Amino acid sequence: MIFVVTGTTEFPFNRLLEMVNRAVETGLITEEVVVQSGTFEGEVSSLTLIPYIEKEQFDKYCEECSILIAHTGIGVMLAALEYNKPLFLMPRRAEFREHVNDHQVDTALALAGKSGVRVFESFEQLENLFCEYRTNVSSKERVSFPTDLAFSLEKALQGRSCIATASAGGHMVELLQLLNHIDFPQVEHFISTHELQRISLEKRAKTSIVGECNRKTPFRMIKVFFQTAKLARKLKPKVVISTGALPSAFFCYHAHRRGADIIWVDSIANVRELSMSGRFVKKFATASFTQWEKLADEKTLYKGSLL
Repeated sequence: MIFVVTGTTEFPFNRLLEMVNRAVETGLITEEVVVQSGTFEGEVSSLTLIPYIEKEQFDKYCEECSILIAHTGIGVMLAALEYNKPLFLMPRRAEFREHVNDHQVDTALALAGKSGVRVFESFEQLENLFCEYRTNVSSKERVSFPTDLAFSLEKALQGRSCIATASAGGHMVELLQLLNHIDFPQVEHFISTHELQRISLEKRAKTSIVGECNRKTPFRMIKVFFQTAKLARKLKPKVVISTGALPSAFFCYHAHRRGADIIWVDSIANVRELSMSGRFVKKFATASFTQWEKLADEKTLYKGSLL
């Protein structure tokens, strides 16, 4: 079975589904195809579309599929890592009104050629990928976890329990992937930014929810700054690990002022430069990591990436 994922953004990704539909009609794809179609606008006669899929079922499809074909979203890319699946990526482009900018193009170009990851933007390229996959054993490599990054995080943690904080969505998915692959004693407490995140996180540890904010929401920033300060006083953290974004950076700042060690892993989505939060936190972090070698400097180390 092949699982096709377009994500849950408000923008439709018609090009990807039209391309997959053509692949089925021409016999390039003969396997069963399951499609998470999002806000698709159009007609595809050879595909059955499921706009949105609950997480439990989504994970089941990821586990059962032979190949993941998807937009360049952090969530689905990390699902390929978790379930050890080959990943065919097609980035959304702003010029086709598939996203607000071309960050997916930047991410796809940066990931192209990594183990288990292939990128395409035309039917001919997709055709070539399937031909390569079916005839060349090396093309069937799965996405694998970077052992150097895991070892570096374990070294920074030094066997200590920690507080883990990340914004809801891709940032938290990245953080959970990291925690699942390193040898850590326990997470004492999770901090995130959406109540829906609490349900799954509380199965692992106590969880607090703070507001979401960014530099374009100054009044919310002030509120979250004081929220995280109050939480740091309450939790008295000794070690904090985070993948961002701004609310977590605020918590890291307050925890640092109370003497905590800070371990920061900048999101893999930050291809061109460190995030603003990452540039802020690296000034006082005990250990700071980027997932792109070109962004490493004397204060921010590169030890591999999630993909």
